[in-house]
Amino acid sequence: MEKIIKYRRQISFLILLAGVTLTTSIIIAGAQYVVEYELVIPQAVGILLLMAIYIKVRNIYHEVKQTLKQIEDANLPENITLEQVMNPQPETSEQRIQENKERFNHLVEQFQKLQDPTEIAQSFLSRMAKEFEIVQGLFYQFDPNADEFVPIAEYAYYSNEKPAPFKIAEGLNGQAARDKKMLYISELPEDYRKIVSGLGNREPNFLLIIPIVHQEKVVALTELALFKNLTSEQILILEKILNQLSGSFEK
Repeated sequence: MEKIIKYRRQISFLILLAGVTLTTSIIIAGAQYVVEYELVIPQAVGILLLMAIYIKVRNIYHEVKQTLKQIEDANLPENITLEQVMNPQPETSEQRIQENKERFNHLVEQFQKLQDPTEIAQSFLSRMAKEFEIVQGLFYQFDPNADEFVPIAEYAYYSNEKPAPFKIAEGLNGQAARDKKMLYISELPEDYRKIVSGLGNREPNFLLIIPIVHQEKVVALTELALFKNLTSEQILILEKILNQLSGSFEK
């Protein structure tokens, strides 16, 4: 929208300039006392200026058209992103409130279309990595037969050993599952301090653990290591998204 506002200002200025140029040309052409050859240069300059204004306005028109197309495409249900939903527009009107709700619902529908829990989990981690630059991500699903949470998807997990399952109340993940409460930690335990990435050994700054609850039962859990801080509003929206998908993870 900022681009469109800038283009509007440019077009307004160019229209004003074109009006001044036309007015000046008419005044000069109507000046009977000016020798005819003296009119050639200012009239030529006026014509060239009008041509330049026309070309500029035409280019701005095409840029505005392209920008509007991009905005329209971005708001298509299949193109709604996590970033759009987690950074909603200020709810200054009923229309904005409705737009935010629609974006949220469209995003949930995108995940639900995948149906398979592993695909949903992998898609979620991949999109978090792309849009919020998570360092590492793990996704667990509760297996009632084994009475433990087993890993079903991972992002940037470079350990030689596979992620270990865990039981309720076991470790930080188990505590979050037991309490059915999200954990957001900035003082990370030593086990989490070194995470191998494609850029070498780097230390994450934050750890986010979200239990996914369906009908009062924790059916899955995601663990995200991040460099950048998430606001409480962003985390709340993230929890809502995952809990809307909770039925897909129940066995």
